[in-house]
Amino acid sequence: MATPRYSIPELHSLIEQEESPLLVVEGYSDLRVLKWAFDLLDPPRNPLILDVNSIEINIYPVWKSDHTPGNRDYVTELARQLYGSDLESKVLCLIDADHDLINGNSKDSYTGNVALTDYPDIESYFASLVGITRYLKNICTIQRFKPGKHAANIISIPYSTYVLRKVLYPMSTYSGWSDTWSKSITSTSDGLGFDMHQCARKCLSGNNDAASEAVLFAKDIMLKHPQADHVVHGHDFITSLSLSAYQATGNKAYLDYDVIFNSIRTEVGPSILHESNLFNTLKSHFAF
Repeated sequence: MATPRYSIPELHSLIEQEESPLLVVEGYSDLRVLKWAFDLLDPPRNPLILDVNSIEINIYPVWKSDHTPGNRDYVTELARQLYGSDLESKVLCLIDADHDLINGNSKDSYTGNVALTDYPDIESYFASLVGITRYLKNICTIQRFKPGKHAANIISIPYSTYVLRKVLYPMSTYSGWSDTWSKSITSTSDGLGFDMHQCARKCLSGNNDAASEAVLFAKDIMLKHPQADHVVHGHDFITSLSLSAYQATGNKAYLDYDVIFNSIRTEVGPSILHESNLFNTLKSHFAF
């Protein structure tokens, strides 16, 4: 069954029909995690949440950027279109903070009907060093291999994923940078010998100076922000882990993003999200 598409005027009817405020998120995975977290409240709650793909939004008359708009752009554009209307207080638009946390951008950069995650993305509430360490302990026990090098490699994952998303993407001159990064991890015998500099050099078409600059820049950021949770997207953590976990175990199940994320989320539980500033904002919006 196709996902229903609501026009902005139809949101009025939906809110009246459900007798509930509305939360709009970037994607279905965000929706699923938040529904799960609300269901684990006492008493359980079932708030009205839509992912932005369910809403018809005309973004192009105002879109002047040189990149194709993503879901985050559609959410902020929806917020802009609703700002000052009678739906402003009834529709809260949630976006990933991404790197606003370290770039100095604040919530004030957006209209008042926009909420930001406390970490780069929703996955970051669970896919932190704590969550991944628990997950690793689990699969090491199940697969009966020693976690030594694998666990130690967690420290390099934040650097590599930060280089991937923040540094290499704008510097790279060709579209295969992401695939090169993935192959750099999986090409080693155990998946644990990731060489950031080598990967950066490949992604930057052999430019050694640019690669060195990219790696040093990423490490400098990490030193200034020792909490990896504030720098690295949980999504990137999980992607990195899926590749190296597969190499360490030989089990293709560990290549599955959802399997890994659901395992980590189960290990960590909802308390970090429940106790966050974001969740307090959401409960206030729904008057829970």
